[in-house]
Amino acid sequence: MAAQTISSTSASVPSGLRRVQLHRDLGKIADLLEIAFGDTIDHAGMSAVREMRALAQLGPLLWIVARLDRGIRAMNQGYVWIDPASRELVGNVSLYEAGFDRIIVVANVAVHPDYRRQGIAQQMMEAAMQAALQHRAKEIQLQVDADNVGAQKLYEKLGFQRLGLFTHWQWFPDSFIEVPPRRAGSLEIKRRTGREWKIHYQLAQQVRPNEHGGIGWLRPTAPRSFRRTPQQLFWALLGVEGYQHWVMHHPEDRHQFLATLTMKSAFGARYQHLELLLHPDAKSEHARDMITFAMRQVADYRRGLILEHPSDDESVNTILRHLKFEPKRRLLHMRWYPQDES
Repeated sequence: MAAQTISSTSASVPSGLRRVQLHRDLGKIADLLEIAFGDTIDHAGMSAVREMRALAQLGPLLWIVARLDRGIRAMNQGYVWIDPASRELVGNVSLYEAGFDRIIVVANVAVHPDYRRQGIAQQMMEAAMQAALQHRAKEIQLQVDADNVGAQKLYEKLGFQRLGLFTHWQWFPDSFIEVPPRRAGSLEIKRRTGREWKIHYQLAQQVRPNEHGGIGWLRPTAPRSFRRTPQQLFWALLGVEGYQHWVMHHPEDRHQFLATLTMKSAFGARYQHLELLLHPDAKSEHARDMITFAMRQVADYRRGLILEHPSDDESVNTILRHLKFEPKRRLLHMRWYPQDES
């Protein structure tokens, strides 16, 4: 892939762009993210901001943490914007490697409200895209809030394409929510065997192709998403992280799945993450059976569920609302492909 130069078309403003200097900037980046995303930042986001502020107190030891933690390492590989007059940090963009297929992820694109509409975000994005090209990235991915129309227009102006819109649903058991029992006459839900990963993969290819966002954020429809990797086995043996795959076989073809449910757990986490795939022949009651199965799996342990699911699936959306899941965020996934020079 030939590195393509990204031409700057942003407004003419005094350049305050520079690479992140983590030991100097991390605390200020945390403050900026809280200000820039104050209306939309969720519990996980605030936890990350607090962690950044704590790490900023480590001083010279911070570089060790940056080598071990991908999130902090992403901060160290990004760019900030310094106001030339006040010397205040007013902009940030982070980038990191997704860990597969030479994909670079852009995150934490933030500009202080007092400095918006001056071309700062575009210049930071152009710098991040140029850095990705220098690392011979195959593509760049990012996600943006569905209501942030201004940011979406900027990314499209820079050549990003829309992949898919996903809603993040959340449920937690409490004394006011009754977990539904198994429906009479429902199809059996079984744990998927190791040999059945190909059937699982084929269903994902059919209903979640990569051109529409794949399974979810940084979860491409690829064989490695369905086979147990050595890394997953290692984390499972340590009790750090685990995956369970549950399936409902197609009643007319035992070599097809009517529905699948992947449950990801992590040590000490209050929530398990779900992935729900439905065959075109699946009916709403089959989707409900899979979701209520997951609810029963975690209710006794006082754990909640988080499901990232395509926003345009109204049938599943209706079921989730009925089961008291709450929509927390809607995020648009976008992708940019570098073009080879010829």
